[in-house]
Amino acid sequence: MMEGLEESAASSGTSTTSNAFVNELMLNEKFKLFLKDLMQEAVQEKMKTLVSDVNALRTEVDDLKEDLQKLRGENHDLFCKQEKLEHEREKDEMLRADLTNQLHSRSKAVEDLQQYTRRNCVLVTGVPEEEKENTDATIIKLANERMKVPLSEDDLDRSHRIGKPTTGKARAIVVKFSRYNVRNKFIMNRTNLKGTKIAVHDLLTPFTQQLLKRAQELVEQCHRVKAAWTWDGRVTVLVAAANGKSRKVTVTSQEQLHKIYSEKQ
Repeated sequence: MMEGLEESAASSGTSTTSNAFVNELMLNEKFKLFLKDLMQEAVQEKMKTLVSDVNALRTEVDDLKEDLQKLRGENHDLFCKQEKLEHEREKDEMLRADLTNQLHSRSKAVEDLQQYTRRNCVLVTGVPEEEKENTDATIIKLANERMKVPLSEDDLDRSHRIGKPTTGKARAIVVKFSRYNVRNKFIMNRTNLKGTKIAVHDLLTPFTQQLLKRAQELVEQCHRVKAAWTWDGRVTVLVAAANGKSRKVTVTSQEQLHKIYSEKQ
């Protein structure tokens, strides 16, 4: 036990001596200066590191700013190109619309001209066909005997069958009159052929023929369209109105027929 106390006393004495030494060092001016210099060196070294890191960050920020500026410039260039392309697209659309309108106008002008060249003509269907027949004589006989229209050879320019001969089926006859008023009198008296297989029609261009066909289909499909016919090469439809009356509409395009079909009564 005495040995333990002695060791404890010795240990306590050593600790006391160490504390005294430390206290003496802390009171020593040279040691204080040494510590101060050491701390300053450490702070300076840390500041150098911080300054270096800040400078590196500044460089990165500057690079990012430069990249951002480049991106803004590229974005501006892309925006300008997009605006230019949009403007060019609008110009192209306007040009395309203008060309389309010109095409429609010229097509209509050609169509009107083609139809006008047929204004003295009619198409007669259902007339029995005979071998080595004279179609002028056939039409004159039909006009005088059945249609009650005085007609002579001078009233006809020419007439002929159209299409390839088919067994058991009479081909239609195209008749061109010498004068428009004679043609009108002939076609106005076609009602006298009611009850027979013979019919008289306007001689239509392929376009107008298709337009008439579609108009006649609407008579079956749309209750508002009461009738469809042609006069002087123009397609006319009879359309029922909301007030119970009907109105005649001259049709010149498929789009116009579609509009009539889509209208609400």
